[in-house]
Amino acid sequence: MEIYVKSTTVNRRNAANYILSCTAAVPPTTTHYASVVSFSTPDVVVHSFTPLPSAPAAQTPQEVLDSMDDKSMWKRFYFDDDGSWLLHALLRGSLVIVHDGSFMAQLSSEACSCAFVLYCTYTAKRAIGSFAEMSDNADNYRGEWLGCIGALRVLLAVLLTSSVSLKSIPPVQAHCDNMGVISHNKNLTRSLPDKQAQADLIRLCREYRRRLGFPVEYHHVDGHLDKVLRWDQLSPVQRENCLMDAVAKSALLDSVMNDDYINSVFPHEPVLVKVKGQRITGSPSAAIGRAWGYKVASELFHSRKIVDRKHFKLIYWDGVEACMDKFPTMFRVWVTKHI
Repeated sequence: MEIYVKSTTVNRRNAANYILSCTAAVPPTTTHYASVVSFSTPDVVVHSFTPLPSAPAAQTPQEVLDSMDDKSMWKRFYFDDDGSWLLHALLRGSLVIVHDGSFMAQLSSEACSCAFVLYCTYTAKRAIGSFAEMSDNADNYRGEWLGCIGALRVLLAVLLTSSVSLKSIPPVQAHCDNMGVISHNKNLTRSLPDKQAQADLIRLCREYRRRLGFPVEYHHVDGHLDKVLRWDQLSPVQRENCLMDAVAKSALLDSVMNDDYINSVFPHEPVLVKVKGQRITGSPSAAIGRAWGYKVASELFHSRKIVDRKHFKLIYWDGVEACMDKFPTMFRVWVTKHI
């Protein structure tokens, strides 16, 4: 490497001249980048220079989560220490995921919740999170998918704390008690039918799996085994599943009582369909058809002076539909024709 030192002479443009001093086998400590103009002589003229960019400070998983937009998901998220062990467990292959969902129609038909845990089988350290969502299509299946999304979001946050090679990360083992979630996670390229339930979260899960860049292997665990077996008879994964079931129920109760739900705005969501401002979780065509039918029915009832259009939205039509379903088909047809 050639070493240049500043010359004592200054050219007419006041540019800094540097002359060749010596060569070195080991380069000196570098503090700046510089662009130079070289001439036929051994001298060079510095055109411009700038300090070397400083390396970004390493962030902890908590700092990464705090910097994300979806803060409502992390109000009930806790982990041992500062969470730096998550990366070591990920690289060691000792990180295990268990998640579960909860839905209680008698408590609220429009709310479901989830709980998820990431624990290290080597250090026994754990990270636990839970949250609830308000949705017109809330059910236990959606709760299961929310738990999957929550766990994958933590993995994405862990990756942002380091620049490790994704090829060096062994498969992560994940467990849940819902075969639908497992089936979709084992076949990420399968086309979703138009009427697929909770399709929005399934698409989001696939996007997160793609961004992770390393495999996550899903396994089934029987749920509620604590009701038939003693605690000491359960495996570690079965115990975690029972705990997540309890945590998810607790999160649902707390959210319903305090009206505290996530905002359902998920980062990196590839497609989000809304009809009349409502998030569509299943079939877009069915949702569009229902919204169109609602508008047409409102105008029809108003024109026939059955229900004023201003009062139409005050009727609990889902309850009317549930009530009509209990009558014979021909009676429902008769009612429809006489309206």
